[in-house]
Amino acid sequence: MSSPPELEIPDAAAAQQFGLLSLRNISKSFGETQVLRDVSLTLPQGGILGIAGENGAGKSTLLRIVVGLERPDRGHVYVRGEQRHLGGYGEAMRRGLSMVFQEQALLPNMSVYENMFAGFAARFSRAGIVSHARMRREAAALLEEFGLTRLVRAERPLAEYDFGRRQLVEIVRAFAVSRIADIEHPIILLDEATAALNDEERRILMGLIERVRGRAAFIFVSHLLGELLEISDEVLVLKDGEEVTTRPAAELTEATLHQLITGRARPEAFYLEERQRGSSGPVTVRAERISLGGQFHELSLEAREGEVVGIAGVVGSGKEAVGRVLAGLEKPTQGSISVAGGRNGVGYVPKERKEEGVILKQSVLWNSTLAGLPRGALQRRGVLKLKDERKWVAGMVERLDVRPADVTLPIGVLSGGNQQKVVIGRWTLVDLRVMILDNPTRGVDVGSRHRIYQLVRDLCDAGMSVVLISDDLLEIIGLSDRILAMRDRRIVAELPAAFSSKPTEHDLIANLV
Repeated sequence: MSSPPELEIPDAAAAQQFGLLSLRNISKSFGETQVLRDVSLTLPQGGILGIAGENGAGKSTLLRIVVGLERPDRGHVYVRGEQRHLGGYGEAMRRGLSMVFQEQALLPNMSVYENMFAGFAARFSRAGIVSHARMRREAAALLEEFGLTRLVRAERPLAEYDFGRRQLVEIVRAFAVSRIADIEHPIILLDEATAALNDEERRILMGLIERVRGRAAFIFVSHLLGELLEISDEVLVLKDGEEVTTRPAAELTEATLHQLITGRARPEAFYLEERQRGSSGPVTVRAERISLGGQFHELSLEAREGEVVGIAGVVGSGKEAVGRVLAGLEKPTQGSISVAGGRNGVGYVPKERKEEGVILKQSVLWNSTLAGLPRGALQRRGVLKLKDERKWVAGMVERLDVRPADVTLPIGVLSGGNQQKVVIGRWTLVDLRVMILDNPTRGVDVGSRHRIYQLVRDLCDAGMSVVLISDDLLEIIGLSDRILAMRDRRIVAELPAAFSSKPTEHDLIANLV
């Protein structure tokens, strides 16, 4: 493919308008599908540009073009005022552009420091021998500089840490790579970098960005509208691959940003609180003094028909492990769990969708029946009624507005929000009494998020109980009938969360730390 024609920049003064990074009229298609159309942006030194849009709006493709992982069909990319068509991610890093991807590019079987300097071992070698001690020292110094030594140790294997802490390592790596390349003012792209972080880790990252913004520039992609407005100077809104607007963040509210992204006003009751059913039904699941060695201790809880029970806690509180034990994925070392109708009546939606929730190369149809088949799906001798299977799944896809609606497509081609609709919706095809949801809207756009909240209410209306584990405090407050606060691997408080008397974030945080 021939390179686009050069755009003349007559002098240094004119080049100043291009900032550290500038994109002009970027367009990109994959086959017959146009994912970007004439998108432009400018990122000045020290600036933070937020990018907002629904899943499939073109955000990730735009960032991949910036770092040379994709080439535009049309348009121009300028780095420090010079037109560049980067030959790949390696060249982008050498020019001071680093990206923290939605899907981590780390090696769990290696140490933190080895991951931080992966690909740059030559910097630490003499006479062909790599000094691991020097690598450890530099990695430790970086972690201390960014205030992360309490959460991550340079010498420890990366596999010891959960997804959120691994994400912090990847963010620090972006800074480390820029320093190795001797770039004075790096450009760092954060593509949903906070999606897997809890509130504590998110605050650490936001503080880190604020501390270094004078000597770096950021593009920040997030579905969390509040944090996007909090950290950004300007916000670029994309819809269906086109620029809707670029505005100063100070001129926007969450409500106006939601409308720009989706084309419709954000419902006042975003979490559908008016549909809460309360906790007066019969008990569907009861855990009595359960423990899981090193994860949580002597925990008791129950959930009732039609009720949403939230479990909140900071990193290390043990809340994710509680969900896995309730779902039967791990066996408690102490205590007992009883489920109305038996353990086959429990569904589970994991936090790591692409690692545990879907098989990306398999079809939407295949992924939809992973959890089981509806009653009557099998003929005599165990033969599957294929036409009926497709009919049931197609009905689920239509109800949840999964796009595209073709159930034969590999689920990997769907956006994250649409994948998550399938992961949750497949449980509606089987008989359940209890649903365990671990961060069900992580990495999901605002439109799909609201549809998932509707689905949670639908599950409760059908008589199911929902145990909700979430790092998003507003989500857990808005959806729950009761909230169990965990600290130091124990439940330390129960907060009522009826529609008319919701606790505040401050009320909840006071019990978590």
